Amino acid sequence: MPFAERLQYLRLEMNLSEKELADAIDVTETAIRLYEKGKLEVTLDVLEKLADYFDVSTKLLLGTIFSTLSADEAVKGYRIVQETVETRNKEKSYQQTNAKVEEIQLPPMHTLVQATGSLPSVSGGQVPVFDRIKRTQAMNDDYVVEYWSVKESITKIFGDDLANYFYLYVHGDNMSPTLKDEDTVLVKKNPQVENNDIVVVLTGLEDAIIARITRTENQIILFFDNSNYPAEIYTEGQYRIVGKVIWRSR
Repeated sequence: MPFAERLQYLRLEMNLSEKELADAIDVTETAIRLYEKGKLEVTLDVLEKLADYFDVSTKLLLGTIFSTLSADEAVKGYRIVQETVETRNKEKSYQQTNAKVEEIQLPPMHTLVQATGSLPSVSGGQVPVFDRIKRTQAMNDDYVVEYWSVKESITKIFGDDLANYFYLYVHGDNMSPTLKDEDTVLVKKNPQVENNDIVVVLTGLEDAIIARITRTENQIILFFDNSNYPAEIYTEGQYRIVGKVIWRSR
C-alpha cells in the first residue's frame, strides 16, 4: 500500500523510532506500527499531522501523486518538484518586482515564440497538422487533418528543415492560460531541449502530452501551467520527447 510504504520510508529517513514518531504527532506507537503494516486506516487529522511533520503533501503520503514510483523515488521526486516550483516562483516574483516583462514573453526563461494570428512574412513551406499523436502510431498520417504553411520568419530562426516541423491541436486546459483548448502549436522535432521549454512528450498515456520540462540527472519533470494539474515525473525509458513548441496560433 502506498501510504504504508511512504510513511515508513519517511520515518526511517529521519531515523525515527515508531515511538518517537508517535509522540511527535500525539498518537500511539501501536497506531504507527499498524499504519506501516497497512492494517489501520489513517484518519484525516492524523494524515494532516503526518504531512505537516514530514513537510510533504497529503497526496504524496496517500500515493495519489507519483503513483507509479517506489516510496523513495516518490519522496525524492516530490522534493525536486517542490524545489523547482519554489525557484520558478522566486524568479517570477523577481521579474514582476524588478523588471517589466514584455508582452511577447511567456514565463521567464522560456523560448516559445508567442503570436496570435499570422506572422507578417511569406510562407516557407507546408507541414502536416495533427489532431493528436498516439503512442502506438506516433506520427501516423491517419491523424493529419490538413496542411498549413510555416512562415519564413520561423524557418530563419529555427531552420529550414521542414520535414521536422508539424502543427498540433491542443486538447484540454492543462497548459492554460498559456495554451488553451483548441489552440494550435507549431512543433520542431528536437529532443535536445532546455529546462522550462514547452515540449510534446510521449509517456505511458495513449496521447502525447504538452507540458513544460525540467531535467534532472536521470529523470524529467513535466509541469503544467494550470496549477490544478500536478507535476509528473518519468525516468529514462518511460518517455520520449517528440519536439519543442516554438509558436502558437489562435
